[in-house]
Amino acid sequence: MKIVSVLIGIILIVLISLSVNDTTESNNNLSNYYEDNNYKEGEIIVMFNTETDAQAFVTNYDAINLTVKEKLIPHMNVYLLEYDISRSQPVDALMSVLRSDKVAIAQFNHYVKERSIPNDTRFAEQWDKNNTGQTGGTPDADIDAPEAWDISTGGVTVLGDTIVVAIVDGGQQVNHPDLDTWVNWGEIPGNGIDDDNNGYIDDVNGWNASSNNGNIPANNHGTHCAGIAGAKGNNNLGVAGVNQVVKTMPVVGSSSLEATVIKAYGYVLKQRMRYNQSNGTQGAFVVSTNSSFGVDNGQPANYPLWCAFYDSLGREGILSAGAGPNNNVNIDVVGDIPTTCPSNFLLAVTNTTNTDAKNSGAGYGVINMDLGAPGTSILSTIPTSNYGLLTGTSMATPQVAGAIGLLHAGASSIFINLMKNDPDSAALLFKQFILSSVDTLPSLTGITVSNGRLNVHKMLKKAATANVPVLNPFQIRTPAAGSRITSLPNGTNEYTITWDTSATGATYRFIFGSPNTSIRKISIPSGTNSLTLTSGQLDNILAGLGLNTGDSIVGQWDVWTYRQLPVNDSLKASNGPRTITFKRDRPSLTSFNLSSPPNGTTVTTSVFNNSNININWTRSGDGTTYKWKFGSPLISNLKLTLQSNNSGIDSNLTVVNSSLDGILQGLGLNAGDSLVGQWAVWAYNGNDSIKSTQTYALTLKRQSKGSVMIIYDSTSTNGRISRDSVIANLNTMSVTFDLFNRKGNTGTESVSYRGYKNVILLGEGTSVMSNIVKDSLKSYLNSGGTTVQTKSKLIIFGEDVGYQLDRSGSAYLDTAFARGMLGFRYIADRPGSVTGQGIIGVTINPGIPDSTNGTYPEVIAKSLSLPTSELYDLYRFRNYPDSMNAIGRIGSNYSVAVLGVDVESIKPAGDSPSGSAVYRLLRGAMDFVGQTSTSISELNSQLPDDYSLSQNYPNPFNPVTTINFSIPKQGLVSLKVYDIAGKEIMTLVNEQKSAGNYKVSFDGVNLSSGAYFYRIESGDFSQVKRMILLK
Repeated sequence: MKIVSVLIGIILIVLISLSVNDTTESNNNLSNYYEDNNYKEGEIIVMFNTETDAQAFVTNYDAINLTVKEKLIPHMNVYLLEYDISRSQPVDALMSVLRSDKVAIAQFNHYVKERSIPNDTRFAEQWDKNNTGQTGGTPDADIDAPEAWDISTGGVTVLGDTIVVAIVDGGQQVNHPDLDTWVNWGEIPGNGIDDDNNGYIDDVNGWNASSNNGNIPANNHGTHCAGIAGAKGNNNLGVAGVNQVVKTMPVVGSSSLEATVIKAYGYVLKQRMRYNQSNGTQGAFVVSTNSSFGVDNGQPANYPLWCAFYDSLGREGILSAGAGPNNNVNIDVVGDIPTTCPSNFLLAVTNTTNTDAKNSGAGYGVINMDLGAPGTSILSTIPTSNYGLLTGTSMATPQVAGAIGLLHAGASSIFINLMKNDPDSAALLFKQFILSSVDTLPSLTGITVSNGRLNVHKMLKKAATANVPVLNPFQIRTPAAGSRITSLPNGTNEYTITWDTSATGATYRFIFGSPNTSIRKISIPSGTNSLTLTSGQLDNILAGLGLNTGDSIVGQWDVWTYRQLPVNDSLKASNGPRTITFKRDRPSLTSFNLSSPPNGTTVTTSVFNNSNININWTRSGDGTTYKWKFGSPLISNLKLTLQSNNSGIDSNLTVVNSSLDGILQGLGLNAGDSLVGQWAVWAYNGNDSIKSTQTYALTLKRQSKGSVMIIYDSTSTNGRISRDSVIANLNTMSVTFDLFNRKGNTGTESVSYRGYKNVILLGEGTSVMSNIVKDSLKSYLNSGGTTVQTKSKLIIFGEDVGYQLDRSGSAYLDTAFARGMLGFRYIADRPGSVTGQGIIGVTINPGIPDSTNGTYPEVIAKSLSLPTSELYDLYRFRNYPDSMNAIGRIGSNYSVAVLGVDVESIKPAGDSPSGSAVYRLLRGAMDFVGQTSTSISELNSQLPDDYSLSQNYPNPFNPVTTINFSIPKQGLVSLKVYDIAGKEIMTLVNEQKSAGNYKVSFDGVNLSSGAYFYRIESGDFSQVKRMILLK
């Protein structure tokens, strides 16, 4: 949860580094980098551990041509580096830089975007400040601004500090008559000199981190946010902000790339640092930042420097307000930047309406979304000295940023003194004031941290007078003197130590010493009048003191209480200390039972199945650990031993299906093989063990390999649609298949495709294939044999296959692969200027029309570097007869069909024959790469009475002949051709057919002269006939 006690904030704040915390850094794992794709390729943001010569540093990376592109924040050793994308993949470049011991943080330069839902269209109209129902809303569904203004209208602190709210956005109209834009009086405008020596030239009204100068554009979004936080009040003009008096500092940094965002925050940080260090003679008293922008679905581990800046700002006393997504999503699940950044100095804000409902287009999350604020149809300042309505979390967030400013203006001197002496502690306290003073709303309960909407009146009342606790005498209560408490490794039983409350708001510390409290062994803080530890937690503490299992320690315990403000004085419990004995016990082993999977279960594994296999049993004694074991044919002949979840503590085991498949492969099982055996569980207490009461039979089976491998991209909705469409049509053909999720162009995983009769790769939009998948495809193609049956067979669907593989300038350019292996060259992204095109079969499905509604159906042509006898035009565009959409190649050891459309875009044309267009193209492509040049059609509508197979005609033939057959009822029909040795040559039909009479055209152009047999099977009917190919 983001709500933290003031005590915890004050204790932990000393552990927060200037620029990054442990949580942010520890989440930097490779899977996050691989799944990250929202960044500018070729750029890396780096923070060095110490002052480092960046130019000298990059010379160590000549292999990727690493250079210094820009000094982002020199005084914090933050630089933007650039590398040659043709020399390195992004993750490889990032990892090579991150491995240097000189680098504290290295990350990609991410794209960001503004958060706003524009609605193109003075105090009485401002329902967000004072809701009377004037816009059809609910009276008092507002932030209670007029009531708050009875306490303070903003402007300065009680000690005379001029309050500044930084609007990190796209800029603002600095001369808007209803805005009090901050002015840097230490800077002389336009002289090109850094007059105040703050590192920024001509930053008169703020800073433009995008163009690296003091020019502030009159941005609509930023001007609107500034007015919400601090439009001038009580001046007979326009609207009033949360603060009627406050300086708004525009800092341009909300769009383009993440490096700009970091520079923007760096400027704000520098101003407050100078103010703190100079006791207010330099810089600016910035108390909050407003960030109405972000990255939808962003993961904090991918944005370590951005997230860490909120801690850096907080250390200087700045709270930051961040806008949640303008989508009805749970940010705890899908992620979001900045609102899921793990900083206690960040307030994440969602959007409420004039009826106190959460806006249906706003994000939520009980872990990360702190509170709501009015953000729907908000009237505020806009450029050209005007006013307008906007909606979004962008509008809700400056309500909170402004509230932070107002809180500083209304806070008593004791809190402002705390801000001077311990700015980070004061910032955490002010955040608690905001979250604990919300109006609780049903619409936000259970989906936000605070369960409510901002109320600035109640907020100010918390800070107007300091509640300094007077420490009253108190006594410790439980456990009684002489108590004996035992611990168990991983134990779940709870022990609670209690004492009286000394004062409201006081904090406490439990003390244990041995032989008495003067020799302290254990010291644990608590924000309440009790402390609860599990047996396992206590065991870890005792183990840390050096106690072995079975050992005891005798001593005394006591409690001290503390007050936080204005100074930390303390008081000890009047009746302490008390004697106590702690002992590390050994868990008892008691009988326990197996739960699931049930006796006699068969578990089928697959290298492509990443679902979880869950194994469960009941618990033995508290604190025991477990191992799951499998033996074959009996449990006595062990094959597998796996520790249970949570390092052996939990009474369950979760194994990823594909991981178990790999283990079985390591045991020598081939695809389709089974291992019959038994499973049981053993419990351990560190000295002995006990077996589960039952032993269950279990069969572990590796799934048989499918005939076809489907390679798809799960990161795209349309990619999944294409996958499902191909699956459905393969099922219709009774073709078995396996699935591999390639995860976009930057995916880092692949598998071997050897052994598959066909491989079908599905592109989607710009996503075609990663380099590692491409390398696996090359190996697959080169591994093919020289006969039709043993050749490798590859089908590619993708409207950007040429754009990515054969276009000059593409990051994935590989002409040797496109032209030298696949057999095509790129011509254009689409024919003409109209999206969606008609296509018509040439070599496959000749003359049959279909269409694509794709945005960029590819125009490709035959490669000029391969023999023309190997290449085929498969499909062309109807309106552009000389423009091909699909090219095929029949090589010596592999066959390829490349279709420049995405599967989900394939549709029937108005004059297409009945049936699925996807089926037609897929069937045609499979027939082509299988060198089965066949077509099948129904002869007439009369239903036959019996099964029959006719002699082919003509016979002998060269090279085309026709085979007729009849089936009296619907069923699976198989029609295959064999050579004289009985070896299957090709499949002519293998699919469900309705009752009727059919003819199949068979082309033996790729076969040698001789006798061949064809065999039909359908239901119980089977028949074989002989034919002669004579060339």
